[in-house]
Amino acid sequence: MKITFLNLTPHLKSNSNKWLSDYISEFAEVTTCCVDTDISIIYDVLVSEPDLVICFQCDLLAPWFLSKGIPAISIPMADACENMPDDYFSLSGMLGSISFTQLIREKFYNANNETFNLKYFPQVEEQIDFDKKDIDVFYGFRGKNWSNVIKLFKSLKNSGLRLHTHNATDNHNEKNFIDFDSLYFSDVFDLYKIYNRSKFYLCPRDTEGIGLSTLNAMRFGLIPIAINGAGNEDYIKDGLNGILIDQSDINKSSEEQLGKILSRRIKNFNHSRAVEYNLNYLTEGKKDFDVKIKSLEAYLKNRVNYYQASKKSFKNQNRLKFFSTLIDNNFINPINPLSITKGILLIFFKFTKAPQKLMPFRW
Repeated sequence: MKITFLNLTPHLKSNSNKWLSDYISEFAEVTTCCVDTDISIIYDVLVSEPDLVICFQCDLLAPWFLSKGIPAISIPMADACENMPDDYFSLSGMLGSISFTQLIREKFYNANNETFNLKYFPQVEEQIDFDKKDIDVFYGFRGKNWSNVIKLFKSLKNSGLRLHTHNATDNHNEKNFIDFDSLYFSDVFDLYKIYNRSKFYLCPRDTEGIGLSTLNAMRFGLIPIAINGAGNEDYIKDGLNGILIDQSDINKSSEEQLGKILSRRIKNFNHSRAVEYNLNYLTEGKKDFDVKIKSLEAYLKNRVNYYQASKKSFKNQNRLKFFSTLIDNNFINPINPLSITKGILLIFFKFTKAPQKLMPFRW
């Protein structure tokens, strides 16, 4: 099977999805293309005629490929489209999809579309040395737009806790928002050295697409602190294996109030019990993940076969034809659903007929 894996450039700087394309490479010929720097690449993909296109966080390209006669799978991320309407998921998941968070899973189901549920877990190999943990809270700064998390970290500045900040932004040229203790690491093992010294990990975003950074921190015995957004809630149980902060509490509280509440919870938290729980949780989760991902090949082949059998029905979808015209004429940007594209899409969804339900079952 010949698969094109459509990706975004920032993802290539991390392991956030390389594990997925690497696994698919075990049973298929995979070509990876980044579409955020040059959208015209999608026309080159058409010419190459792959058996399947996987659209990772550029999920609005999936219906575009469907309209051109190429099977496509969408993989949206909660941190990019959690507030998009059900029609968005109805369109982007027409053939099939892969979902990593409960929120995205429910969005697809509510839109009458099936989805392959794949909850990611990494390999656990680390040995935890509690005596080396001389840093109370580690924060990997990911960008100035995540103001709620920044407010949380700033609230701890005068708490007396030992803090360490790390500039790991998506844009590595971003100006520091406070004095950083360490800059972006080109070698991930330098980052892991700091992990080995840290007790708590402040999750870098309000929501997470997969949560890989949080899971990696848990591997090294860090207890996650996070806002109760999508992705974070999938892995963290408040008070048991981490600390979840309600969004409304952040909005209505001052930094001083947050600092008192959060520092008290950190100081009274049963750290060693939570570390033991998390290591067992990750180990069992990895076993389930290894079993589930082995069925991914069958799922992808099933979707391709289903598309071939229903190709005429897809080609007759007026919504797909109309949507394809919008992209071909540069009326909407399929890469960024959070831009002005969102407004155009909402009008598009409102005045076009919802597609017939093509999925006979949910995987």
